[in-house]
Amino acid sequence: MKKPTLEQVIRLAAKLSPEDRQELFLFIAQRPDSAIKTSVQAVQPLTPDEKKKFNEAAKTDRLYLLASNDRKLVKVFQRGRLIFQVSFDPENFVRSRMEISSWKDSQDTDWINAETQRALDLMDRADVTKAELEDQTKQIMRETFEKYSIALAGDILRMLPTFARMLSAGGVFIADIGYNNQLAAQRGFQKYTLEEAIKGLEPEWKQIKEFLNVQTGGRINVRHIWTAADYLCLQKEHERLKPIWQEAKRIARDARKSKDITRRQRWKEQVADFYKAENLPDDLIDHAAPPNELQPSDIALLHAARICMPQVSPPYKLKTLRENLRLSKRK
Repeated sequence: MKKPTLEQVIRLAAKLSPEDRQELFLFIAQRPDSAIKTSVQAVQPLTPDEKKKFNEAAKTDRLYLLASNDRKLVKVFQRGRLIFQVSFDPENFVRSRMEISSWKDSQDTDWINAETQRALDLMDRADVTKAELEDQTKQIMRETFEKYSIALAGDILRMLPTFARMLSAGGVFIADIGYNNQLAAQRGFQKYTLEEAIKGLEPEWKQIKEFLNVQTGGRINVRHIWTAADYLCLQKEHERLKPIWQEAKRIARDARKSKDITRRQRWKEQVADFYKAENLPDDLIDHAAPPNELQPSDIALLHAARICMPQVSPPYKLKTLRENLRLSKRK
């Protein structure tokens, strides 16, 4: 069989559909001896079941989506024809995010510096200069934002098929409404109203709400965001306060068993007076004896949380504090 010439191949390629020409280009680019570098991404070959679904969708008005092997490209078909393709480069996205300045402006550097200094104080580090602290803070901010950007890119990649569908369905609907209203204005016909447009975009808005991870009822009150300094403080204060509350319980027990009625009645005052410098909270002293008795370690944990996070109101419950104390020992 005579080998086909390049001219014959070109004539045959000209008869192909746009989709087939793209597949042909990709095939040539992926040949081992090809020097072509391309950003065109391979679409996963269809299984017999997927091919059946594709052919069934091609007989209807439904959109059919195909994703590339690396999920960075999504093609949208209607009636068996390619109408949209949406691509996303997560690596470039992260690089670009790291170069923009707006995220840096949104960081509360004073607060971060204060928290970093607080952590250093808790570790008894007096050898760190202000310049070193600022450099450390900047590094922490950069690492935090980089991790955030990578995670965000992953989420966008996961959502890309839905974005492609929303662009196809919602974008065409918006363009259709706009063009119809333009024609209506020229010919004196009634235009589509904003309410009708919003109703038509309800499926897309419903999907957007799912992605936003919000709940109805207005602003959500986040009680507290735990920092490294909070964990350090909780652990350190808990260890310091445990022997104090062990002794406080002993004083309470001895006073309540005393033959002196005044001493029995004034057991709380005796505990408070003995640890006057600590200014033990009155409601926590109640837990040193029945009927609301707690273990010294638990009282110390409640007390430590109030010292470390005085702004949290109402104070954290024991279950939450025990979990965070466990986490503090792993950090």
